[in-house]
Amino acid sequence: MKKRWIIIIAVLVLLASFIVYQYFTTNSNRVIGDLLIAEIQPSAGTAVTDRSVTEHELGLDVPVYVQAFRNISVPSPQSFPANTSTLPNNKAPILSQTIPSPGSIISSQPMIVRTAGLNMAVNDITVSMAQITQLAYDNNGFVVSADKTSSDKSISGVIGIRIPSAQFENVMNSLRDMAVKVTSENISASDVSQEYTDLSAKLRNSETVLAQLTQIMQKADKIEDVLAVQKQLTDTQQDIEVTKGRMQYLEQTSAMSLITVNLQQSTLIVTLSAGTSYARTNDKIGFAVNIQGGIGPFSYQWDFGDGAKSVEAEPWHKYGAAGNYIITVTVIDDKGNKAVDTRSDYINILAGWSPRDILDGAWRGMISFFRFLYVILVWLLMFSPLIIVIGLIWYFTRRSLKRHKTKVA
Repeated sequence: MKKRWIIIIAVLVLLASFIVYQYFTTNSNRVIGDLLIAEIQPSAGTAVTDRSVTEHELGLDVPVYVQAFRNISVPSPQSFPANTSTLPNNKAPILSQTIPSPGSIISSQPMIVRTAGLNMAVNDITVSMAQITQLAYDNNGFVVSADKTSSDKSISGVIGIRIPSAQFENVMNSLRDMAVKVTSENISASDVSQEYTDLSAKLRNSETVLAQLTQIMQKADKIEDVLAVQKQLTDTQQDIEVTKGRMQYLEQTSAMSLITVNLQQSTLIVTLSAGTSYARTNDKIGFAVNIQGGIGPFSYQWDFGDGAKSVEAEPWHKYGAAGNYIITVTVIDDKGNKAVDTRSDYINILAGWSPRDILDGAWRGMISFFRFLYVILVWLLMFSPLIIVIGLIWYFTRRSLKRHKTKVA
């Protein structure tokens, strides 16, 4: 019974809320219509027009948030008032101040957003990042981001700068001059003139609606009327802020181009490695080299220490005689930079398999087996007292249990 009453009360509350919402929405449009009609009400002696005809001409037969953005004549930037001092009756608006329009004057020049990306090799990344930073400052720009990573064998960096669009080509040429080699370059341009024009028109319309709603607010004398108009004032002002923010972003990005530079170390560092350092004669051994920096493509020169050579990037080699060998690799990049890595006594080659090696292996295996048995025997002797005690305890315990069972039987 208690649950049933709770459900009935909840349904009644929802129904009452819906009725109040419908009443408020209908009356808010009617109140705003009354205020506009009162403003254009004919003077004494003038023929009175039908209210419904007047509402239709004013566009008040549709919700106020629809008519506010429909069929509004957009004034030119020169005719639109810069502030609210031109409002009728010289009444101050409810809002503390009007929002200036950044797009009130639209330039005939196209608005182009340009971005560029450079991948280039340099002699010293730290010095190059400092030079790029100074280049941005010298051209009235600034650094957006800078990141440098380093390890024992390599350094890499990325830096992003914004510079005035008028200096874009000069800065790009200066960056190319800094590089030992430009490995890749990407430039993109986007025309945002149409979007900016549309946003400017939208902003002027919103400001016009804001001024009209401010006038209506001045004539409202009931709390429900003020709340109805205030909500639309807030929504309109929010639209203005969003539009202005987007316009300012387009203005800034078109005025300041973005250039992102990825830096690679051109200094060549190489490190060789082998699949194994110990092998037997006629075993195949694989070799490889790790390259840091430099400018590809690369050429290779391998010396395996036994007179054999190779020009492959990852060669394989067999040694025909036992011994210790010195391995050397020389890497040359596309600009002629050379790096050498040498490993002394890096490869140790043992003699190949023979019957003697098999007998030696069997003998060593037998010795290891007897050594294992010896270790077990020593452990047994060491723990024999403990083992004897445990055995006696187990024997007497079992004997006692058997006697007990016999007596019970």
